[in-house]
Amino acid sequence: MKRYIAQRLLQLIIVIIGVTFLTFFVTTLTPSDAAEMHFLSMGILPSEEELEATREKFGLNDPFLLRYFNWLGGVIRGDFGQSLMDQESIMTKFLRKLPMTLILTGATLLLVVIVSFPLGVFIAVYSNRLPDYLTRLIMFIGNAVPGFWMSLMVMYFLGVQLKLFPIIGRGDAESLVMPMLSLAIPMICSYTRQVRTAVLEELSGDYIVGLRSRGVGEGRILFAHVLPNAMIPIVNMLGLSLGGLLGGSTIVESIYNWKGIGSMVVGAIGNRDYPIIQCYVLWMSVIYVLSNLLVDISHYFMDPQLRIRETVR
Repeated sequence: MKRYIAQRLLQLIIVIIGVTFLTFFVTTLTPSDAAEMHFLSMGILPSEEELEATREKFGLNDPFLLRYFNWLGGVIRGDFGQSLMDQESIMTKFLRKLPMTLILTGATLLLVVIVSFPLGVFIAVYSNRLPDYLTRLIMFIGNAVPGFWMSLMVMYFLGVQLKLFPIIGRGDAESLVMPMLSLAIPMICSYTRQVRTAVLEELSGDYIVGLRSRGVGEGRILFAHVLPNAMIPIVNMLGLSLGGLLGGSTIVESIYNWKGIGSMVVGAIGNRDYPIIQCYVLWMSVIYVLSNLLVDISHYFMDPQLRIRETVR
């Protein structure tokens, strides 16, 4: 297991280098001038001399490889550079926005688990009956609705019509509800269907017939045998969802003015603030690789067969 973790961490380094290199290369192909965007964001029409001085200050005139390796060396030292818009440390910006993204991520995943897991098990136990048909229909519709449309519907009904929650995010608990629901509803619909499928697949296994023939109760079969095996594929989905949410849900955060990483990156893209974009790509690479590593480690402890193979080796 230790060797496996070391291999995955080595893969993490390779992935980070590859992704950041491609990101740097793509940014060099964009026709816009970051130095010009720096002045325009402040409402200043710069002269050519001012633009040239700004390019020299931020190293925008340096060759591509030199800029990339200078940035990579700074990352290794813990220096992610400065924003082109306000010259603030990018690490400071990320650390200021990260708690908001963590709150939204944690609340969303908690709601998804609380609702979708019991609901998926329920409709699996009562499959091909009226509750199953109705729930599956609702889940299908909810899963088909685009995320931005779901956000607008939640805002319209809960914020505009019923006036239960503030439309513009203030960073408090009330402002959290609508973005959390906008993210959680499609995930609940998807997870419920996946849980149902996984539980039904386990219930149809031969070992379930053997347990019933020995007189084992349905409750014990469900909770002691079916659910532990059915949760293995669901953990994969949770890992991917965790990575996506920690990266910042850009559409939802922008719609609700939730001051997280996603909304910050949307602003950086609009302002051509390349250092923030590059740091965000690095963050996403690390998050996805580490979340997949955590999923693999959880599989090791959840699946006895994996531990047996490791012992044999």
